[in-house]
Amino acid sequence: MTYKWMTEEKLPDGHRIFGTNTNDGFRYAIADDSGETPEETNDGVMWLDSSRCLNMSTRWAPTIPLLNEKGERSSTISDGPTVLYLAHSLGWTIEDEVRNRFYTVTQQEDS
Repeated sequence: MTYKWMTEEKLPDGHRIFGTNTNDGFRYAIADDSGETPEETNDGVMWLDSSRCLNMSTRWAPTIPLLNEKGERSSTISDGPTVLYLAHSLGWTIEDEVRNRFYTVTQQEDS
């Protein structure tokens, strides 16, 4: 399937996120540099899976939850700045599995 990507943004970890309208509403896909757009990459379209939390525990590297076009779950390794950016910009919760805690990221206003 070919998508009309309306947004593209480079993330701190080197991935890029693309936004598009789908039958399920506005969605984001992630891509590495193996292709110009998500469907042209080696992995194909990998959707951000906002039904699961971003993961930033101290046991493993931070991860971003994903879904492929068949709805199969996976994740990709990321870094702290990217996870924090996605949590703030998309309102995504971060899970710390080591401490069994959940976090939301807000921007502090200058005083």
